[in-house]
Amino acid sequence: MALNSTAVLNSGLDDMLELAQHYRPVECLIYIDVKINNIIIATCDEDRNDNAAFLNAAKIYYPIYMYYNCIRETNNNTISQNNMKLESRNDIVNYILAGDGLSVERFNITPNKCSAGFWAKSLFNPINYIVTAGHCHREGASYYLLPWNSTHENDKYYVGKMFDYRLSPIDSGGPVFSYNHQDRMHTSINGILLGGFDYDINGDINNAIIQVTPIDFIFDNYPGIEMVTVT
Repeated sequence: MALNSTAVLNSGLDDMLELAQHYRPVECLIYIDVKINNIIIATCDEDRNDNAAFLNAAKIYYPIYMYYNCIRETNNNTISQNNMKLESRNDIVNYILAGDGLSVERFNITPNKCSAGFWAKSLFNPINYIVTAGHCHREGASYYLLPWNSTHENDKYYVGKMFDYRLSPIDSGGPVFSYNHQDRMHTSINGILLGGFDYDINGDINNAIIQVTPIDFIFDNYPGIEMVTVT
């Protein structure tokens, strides 16, 4: 709808967010696309029935609906960079890199997989942390570094327990970097992934959506930590 004003779009978005609070749709993203000047509702095609009440209620705002295939038959994870540096034959140092795989394990329960976001340190004590996704939290779980696609238990490295988590407003995972094509040795972190969708129901990756939580937003909500940087 080309005649939508910013005020109309913002008002419609606020109303739809209230509807979402009421109907509680699953795996659903609502946002304003400034290029087409309209509100987009993106959700998994597999969740159409579960989200039907919300999707129907939102029709009065004339949003554009986009449906994505969220159940993939193949595993598209790629192996991360080498997580271990051999200092000498009997001295191995383990490194956890941004985006590395984490195994979330509890007794007698199938492990979950998540990804490491970035290193952070406390401003008040000599403790280092790994910032990762709130949805990675499992009560009483232990967290291990486990390279993506690894099938060997010996590859695991114990990291620790999760001491704090939030599902809102921050629920993020892998890091989002920017860099200069002429100098790829130096990068800056812009935030960590909130979520997203890849292939739509027509198999088109060009409509992929990525949600990012800005790095400043993270530190505003956790003022007691700062990022660990290396040179």
